[in-house]
Amino acid sequence: MTEPQHTFTFAFDLPFIRRALRRDRNEAVLKIVAIYAIVTPLLVWLMGADSGLFYGILGGGFVATVTFVISTFHKGGKHVHQIWQQQSPSGTIRYELDDAGYTVQMDNASSRHEWQGLRRLWQYPDVWLIEIIKNQSTFFPADAASPEIQDYIRERCRVGGAKV
Repeated sequence: MTEPQHTFTFAFDLPFIRRALRRDRNEAVLKIVAIYAIVTPLLVWLMGADSGLFYGILGGGFVATVTFVISTFHKGGKHVHQIWQQQSPSGTIRYELDDAGYTVQMDNASSRHEWQGLRRLWQYPDVWLIEIIKNQSTFFPADAASPEIQDYIRERCRVGGAKV
């Protein structure tokens, strides 16, 4: 591992985790909407269905799926916060960024991720999601980092091949 180019410490709390999960949830809901937008006309065409019951079943399935996703992410906030508190009783996370990747350091745990293997950088004003693998992201407090650090992360993700 090379010497970190940038380091900063972030104090996490439940509102930050909920904001991050809400952003992640919104991406999941958009995927569900896209799938239904593609599948519904296809099913109607294949089945020749034109009854209200058929559309009712499809609509009910859509509502149930979105409701499940939203409630799962809502419940997940407290669970993630509890896990983070166990891993870092001080309530802080230290990010160490270097040219090869980044380390997320907590009091009792750490993880290392290489820029080369990342999938995507989702950028929101308050939180960034650095997608490691499908449906697994590092939450990054963009509003707590300097513009220099934000630019560094963007550039490293681009060079590593992640969608920015």
